Amino acid sequence: MKTTNTTLNLSDEIKKVEKRLPSMEYTLSKGLKQPFNNTNSGSRKIMQAIQMEQNTQLLESEVPIVSTGYENQFGQYSSNFIVADHDYKVIAKIPKIKSDPNRHYWLITYCPDTNTYDCIERVAYKHITEFYGYLFNNKYLDKLDVGSEINKGDTVKKTISYDEYNNRAEGINLSTMYIACEDVKEDPIVISESAAKRFMAPLIDKVEIKINDNDILLNLYGNEIETYKTFPDIGEKIKNNILCAVRREMKDEEALFSQSWERLKTIMINDKKFIVDGTVIDIDIYCNNPEKLDQSMYNTQIKKYYEASLEFSQKVVDVVKPIMFEDDGETPKAVNISYDLQKLYYKSLKAVNGVRFISDRVFNNILMVIYVQQNKPLHAGDKITDRYGGKGVISKVKPDNLMPHYYKNGKWVPVDVLYSMCTCVNRLNPGQLFETSVTYIGWRLLEYIGNALKNDDSKENYDKAFALIYKYQEMLNPEQAKFLAEQFEFTYDSNNPDWEDNEYKRNFYIDTMVHEGRILVSLEPISTHMNIDMLRDIYDAFPFIPKYCPVCGPIKDSAGNYRMVRTRRDLTIGYKYIFRLKQLAEEKFSAVSLASTNIRNENSKSRMSKVHNTKFASTPVRIFGEMESSSIMAHLGVENYYQELMLNSASPSARRSHSQLLTGDPFKFNIDLDTDAISQPADVCAAYLKTLGVRIRHIKIRKFINRLIIRFVVE
Repeated sequence: MKTTNTTLNLSDEIKKVEKRLPSMEYTLSKGLKQPFNNTNSGSRKIMQAIQMEQNTQLLESEVPIVSTGYENQFGQYSSNFIVADHDYKVIAKIPKIKSDPNRHYWLITYCPDTNTYDCIERVAYKHITEFYGYLFNNKYLDKLDVGSEINKGDTVKKTISYDEYNNRAEGINLSTMYIACEDVKEDPIVISESAAKRFMAPLIDKVEIKINDNDILLNLYGNEIETYKTFPDIGEKIKNNILCAVRREMKDEEALFSQSWERLKTIMINDKKFIVDGTVIDIDIYCNNPEKLDQSMYNTQIKKYYEASLEFSQKVVDVVKPIMFEDDGETPKAVNISYDLQKLYYKSLKAVNGVRFISDRVFNNILMVIYVQQNKPLHAGDKITDRYGGKGVISKVKPDNLMPHYYKNGKWVPVDVLYSMCTCVNRLNPGQLFETSVTYIGWRLLEYIGNALKNDDSKENYDKAFALIYKYQEMLNPEQAKFLAEQFEFTYDSNNPDWEDNEYKRNFYIDTMVHEGRILVSLEPISTHMNIDMLRDIYDAFPFIPKYCPVCGPIKDSAGNYRMVRTRRDLTIGYKYIFRLKQLAEEKFSAVSLASTNIRNENSKSRMSKVHNTKFASTPVRIFGEMESSSIMAHLGVENYYQELMLNSASPSARRSHSQLLTGDPFKFNIDLDTDAISQPADVCAAYLKTLGVRIRHIKIRKFINRLIIRFVVE
């Protein structure tokens, strides 16, 4: 038998594919958002792609100073960015709540080109998962009314994460300093208070409340005896983090107390509370037995919203049914009905016909779905990242006056964020350094131009200023510089009546950049090459720009007062585009009083749903997991691990010692360990080993330092 050995030269095959591509950018996907892509390691590129899916929307985001030019394309292909594919005409407007017609409504549209009827929902938000979602920019929809026309290509609907040119804006540009200090060891990041507030994010929470026939909603929001109000209305803020509370109806003599008018305004220990903070932005009511709403005074507010939803559903049926069917109500018309419009119609038809939305025998009445928006700034423990996979945890949020300051435009200004100076070396993502260097040169160049124009704002100085900006952009992206020059062409042309006006626009353009202190540049991820030599060439092209910036930091004196001290060496302070991630410190916090236990009497995770019923997680944090146990045993030995389990994991005296360390004077407490304390983890460990024929015996040994230790002996 004859065999043939074949080898595949992967490098040659890749080169063949590259020749067929218009540019190397065609090989990227999410990497199109990462400047200086070819300077970063593959693992960080993968991490950056993953972190893009975890970005949290900000209330006030910015476009990056250093962009890739593909931010606009990402917006166009996003599901939260809707562009009209044809010309449409608005034929109906149906508000969800008639008394508040402009908050939430549907537009019914018709397209003559395709003979298609469609609908557009105007809503302020979209809930995605947990308490994450995003807000919409509805300025375009709010201008429309019955008879209005929607032109092909118009941006009908988009989130607030887009600028006026439809560029994707997800983060903010922060002045960044790389430094070596104890607050930024490894992953931790220090941020200023003002920068933390700029990371304000709208968290959209969805609260589902089931109410049976024997449940009573408490009168927590009623002001007077005549007013029975159980939860905030749309647009109202939640009081004391309590959205509403439910009390199970009593049929015995206790009802005289628990169901009195005064007690219904006070939460009792057995009441079910729904804990959430923020402002109510929407309410949906589903009811299986609407006739029972009239039988209870406790459901007056629920009845109001249910009747509004029923009125809306009836209006949808009245408007859409003649569009879809002939006069007999059954024969379909020869028109195209979009899926969204069909879905809206049949959902409304079910509501009008009284179709039960839940058939569970345990539950038979009301489901309230309340959407809550909470605007939350950045806190210690939250996570942020850049475009290079540089994720980190906020270790401290410092006041602006306690942050390092750098000298900019004739005054000392605080740095926004501090990173470890080793982070780039450890993670192999120097793209972040190129970004901060490029933006540093940009604002120092504008600082130089601003000082020159302040002394002399003549045409000659504006010409020089424009030439410097053009040179800066040409060295980074010649195509962008060429486009800039075309916008302000100054060659006299008799056919161009706006020649003088162009000069005014150019000067205004320069003044705006000087005021903002940033030059926007667009650099393709791969085609735009960047290395140390190229960066040095840019510095050499502007010899009047210092390579470093004066910096001073806060030093605490013996009296406890802070003073600013100039650093021995100046540093490069540039801007970096930073995102906020979905990881919040509050999610990881737990507070336990009496925890659930398993068959071994150990703390266990409760299977009961505690979402919105407790402010913090009620499951205790595990002291030792598998990774922690392996690490301790590998480095310290089995004896030390077992001693830690027995003495520190469950010992009451050890817990009191830890509490004293955290909350009291760390120098005034007894460090003697309670060797006779009963330890549940140690007992469980001994029981497991006993099944293997191994018995643990505890022996007290007095060492030369006159301190008791526990020796681990296997027999």
